[in-house]
Amino acid sequence: MMNEATLDKFIEIRYVTTGGQDTHIINDIIQNQILKSSDIGKAEFIAIEEELSQNLAEKHILAKFDEQSTLNENSLNQMIQALQGADIAVILADLSSQFSSTIAPIVAKIAKEQGILTLVIATESASVEQSTQQTLDQIAQHADSYCVLPYQAILADAPKNTTLQGVFKHSKTTLSQLIHLQLSHLLHSGIIGINFADYQQFFHNLGQFYVGIGEGHEQAEEAVKMAIHNLNRPLTQSTHILCLINHAANFDLFELTLLMDKINDMSNLDAMFLLSGKGEDDLGDKIQITLLAN
Repeated sequence: MMNEATLDKFIEIRYVTTGGQDTHIINDIIQNQILKSSDIGKAEFIAIEEELSQNLAEKHILAKFDEQSTLNENSLNQMIQALQGADIAVILADLSSQFSSTIAPIVAKIAKEQGILTLVIATESASVEQSTQQTLDQIAQHADSYCVLPYQAILADAPKNTTLQGVFKHSKTTLSQLIHLQLSHLLHSGIIGINFADYQQFFHNLGQFYVGIGEGHEQAEEAVKMAIHNLNRPLTQSTHILCLINHAANFDLFELTLLMDKINDMSNLDAMFLLSGKGEDDLGDKIQITLLAN
């Protein structure tokens, strides 16, 4: 049973990192205050680790396994307690990490059993091994919805001749941006907003969803074309579409109309469509659009 949702509900979000490269993503979000709490909700960060690290999360849980490779009861109870009271759990899974691949489905199961809206954002390397697919099958069984972001897709739009350090920075920035955009619209409402009830209805038992991020200067049409292209999936196949717009203060109704017309022309008319727009002071003339679709 889902937790009760009301329009004036104070939203509690738990971000859970399960090791691997995602540890650095959480540190980046906390250090740069990418996702801030507000008067309508707050975000708390939990790190589940194989051994204690310099992770900046508020809460740390050391996951220990017994001789039968099952999770220690004490570790399990700590995870259950850490998730209690949450409305949304966002679990980061690095599928190239054996530890993360083991822990992420367990956390998803715990969250789902508590009636928490459970989302998993997974990253994977270029090669999809059988063990990776098994992890995804387990995640799909327990999470309301999940997406898989291949690193090669994340790096596809990185500038040419990018150094190794630059590649790492670009992938970290892209994932941080996705996490920020996905839930900042809930914590900080804009002119066009979505509430928790909408969000819950959209993602509850959605299954796998895909992400497309686009950016344009002054024109929304440029940004939405890029987002649709980066989705790597025809919108006509989607039954659920969420469009998040981060825009400058001078974003007008004409641009919004063009954007909606473009998406409507390329999507299933019967699809559930949610739109949220939020002004950002530091965007200048840029428009950022994130599409999430199943």
